[in-house]
Amino acid sequence: MFLCSSCNSTIYPDISRNSSTEILLSSTDSLLVAIFNWATDRFNRWVGSDDDPVGPWYEAALPNREAFCMRDVPHQCIGEEINGHGKQNLI
Repeated sequence: MFLCSSCNSTIYPDISRNSSTEILLSSTDSLLVAIFNWATDRFNRWVGSDDDPVGPWYEAALPNREAFCMRDVPHQCIGEEINGHGKQNLI
Protein backbone atom coordinates (compact mmCIF):
# COMPACT_ATOMS: atom_id res chain seq x y z
CA MET A 1 0.00 0.00 0.00
CA PHE A 2 1.25 3.44 -0.93
CA LEU A 3 -0.15 6.85 -0.11
CA CYS A 4 -0.18 9.18 -3.09
CA SER A 5 0.22 12.70 -1.73
CA SER A 6 -0.49 14.44 -5.05
CA CYS A 7 -3.71 12.51 -5.72
CA ASN A 8 -4.76 12.14 -2.06
CA SER A 9 -5.54 8.42 -2.36
CA THR A 10 -4.23 5.00 -1.42
CA ILE A 11 -2.67 2.83 -4.14
CA TYR A 12 -2.58 -0.96 -3.87
CA PRO A 13 -0.02 -2.32 -6.33
CA ASP A 14 -0.60 -5.65 -8.06
CA ILE A 15 2.21 -7.73 -6.60
CA SER A 16 1.01 -11.04 -7.98
CA ARG A 17 3.24 -12.73 -10.52
CA ASN A 18 1.02 -11.96 -13.51
CA SER A 19 -1.76 -13.97 -11.87
CA SER A 20 0.36 -17.11 -12.13
CA THR A 21 -0.73 -19.92 -9.85
CA GLU A 22 1.92 -22.47 -10.71
CA ILE A 23 5.30 -22.83 -9.07
CA LEU A 24 7.62 -25.77 -9.62
CA LEU A 25 10.37 -27.26 -7.49
CA SER A 26 13.16 -29.36 -8.89
CA SER A 27 15.30 -31.51 -6.61
CA THR A 28 17.10 -34.84 -6.50
CA ASP A 29 15.07 -35.51 -3.34
CA SER A 30 11.84 -36.97 -4.74
CA LEU A 31 10.13 -36.93 -1.33
CA LEU A 32 10.79 -33.19 -1.00
CA VAL A 33 9.31 -32.60 -4.47
CA ALA A 34 6.25 -34.74 -3.64
CA ILE A 35 5.61 -32.85 -0.39
CA PHE A 36 6.05 -29.50 -2.14
CA ASN A 37 3.65 -30.51 -4.92
CA TRP A 38 1.10 -31.69 -2.33
CA ALA A 39 1.33 -28.36 -0.48
CA THR A 40 0.95 -26.20 -3.61
CA ASP A 41 -2.02 -28.33 -4.69
CA ARG A 42 -3.65 -27.59 -1.33
CA PHE A 43 -2.94 -23.85 -1.71
CA ASN A 44 -4.66 -23.82 -5.09
CA ARG A 45 -7.70 -25.79 -3.88
CA TRP A 46 -8.47 -23.27 -1.15
CA VAL A 47 -8.38 -20.11 -3.27
CA GLY A 48 -11.77 -18.51 -3.93
CA SER A 49 -12.99 -17.00 -7.17
CA ASP A 50 -11.83 -13.47 -7.99
CA ASP A 51 -15.44 -12.82 -9.07
CA ASP A 52 -16.75 -13.45 -5.56
CA PRO A 53 -18.65 -10.41 -4.20
CA VAL A 54 -16.14 -10.13 -1.33
CA GLY A 55 -13.21 -9.96 -3.78
CA PRO A 56 -10.13 -12.19 -4.07
CA TRP A 57 -9.69 -14.53 -1.10
CA TYR A 58 -8.37 -17.87 0.10
CA GLU A 59 -9.40 -20.06 2.99
CA ALA A 60 -7.52 -18.96 6.12
CA ALA A 61 -8.70 -21.85 8.29
CA LEU A 62 -9.06 -25.56 7.95
CA PRO A 63 -11.53 -26.37 5.17
CA ASN A 64 -15.20 -26.75 6.12
CA ARG A 65 -14.70 -24.94 9.43
CA GLU A 66 -16.95 -22.07 10.35
CA ALA A 67 -14.13 -20.13 11.97
CA PHE A 68 -11.44 -17.59 11.15
CA CYS A 69 -8.00 -18.58 12.39
CA MET A 70 -5.89 -15.43 12.65
CA ARG A 71 -2.83 -17.39 13.73
CA ASP A 72 -2.97 -19.38 10.46
CA VAL A 73 -2.97 -16.32 8.20
CA PRO A 74 0.69 -15.28 8.76
CA HIS A 75 1.78 -18.85 8.06
CA GLN A 76 -0.14 -18.93 4.79
CA CYS A 77 0.65 -15.45 3.44
CA ILE A 78 4.20 -16.18 2.32
CA GLY A 79 3.27 -19.47 0.66
CA GLU A 80 0.33 -17.86 -1.11
CA GLU A 81 2.49 -14.94 -2.25
CA ILE A 82 5.09 -17.29 -3.72
CA ASN A 83 2.32 -19.38 -5.29
CA GLY A 84 1.00 -16.34 -7.18
CA HIS A 85 -1.89 -15.32 -4.94
CA GLY A 86 -0.61 -11.88 -3.97
CA LYS A 87 -3.84 -10.07 -4.71
CA GLN A 88 -5.62 -12.26 -2.17
CA ASN A 89 -3.11 -11.06 0.45
CA LEU A 90 -3.79 -7.38 -0.28
CA ILE A 91 -7.41 -7.42 0.80
